[in-house]
Amino acid sequence: MVGSWRINGWIAAGGALLTLVLNAGRNPWDVGGVRALAAAAAFWLLAYALRFLLTFTLPDPASAAGADESYAGRGAALDLEAAGSEELEELLREGWKAPDGERVHGQREPHAVREEAGSFQRLSPPQLSAAREQPAEQDLLQAVRQWNSEDK
Repeated sequence: MVGSWRINGWIAAGGALLTLVLNAGRNPWDVGGVRALAAAAAFWLLAYALRFLLTFTLPDPASAAGADESYAGRGAALDLEAAGSEELEELLREGWKAPDGERVHGQREPHAVREEAGSFQRLSPPQLSAAREQPAEQDLLQAVRQWNSEDK
């Protein structure tokens, strides 16, 4: 567990003193004293629970030091050699080119790119319009006349 029982004692004494000071003007001394003892017990338990939870969240210094020593040599040496590195170097120096008649995925032929550049056209999407039909003027007039006749 983190810390010792002295931490619990200091927290309990602080809680009891705080409770006694807050109760001094409102209650008689004997009631304030009983409440201070109850607060001391509550703060003792609260400090104990806090110390117990901290043991799970904080790393143990002894095990952390041992773990660092066991991993000290790992990762110190780095192998930068690739399997078949001679072939790879050769391909990189020459620049890999697809065999005649084959196209690499996503790569266009040079003359097709030039043709597409000359035939560029802007997109002209259709204009959006409301899905409802607009009512005819006669229908609107008839509806207004009907409302006016109902109001009378």
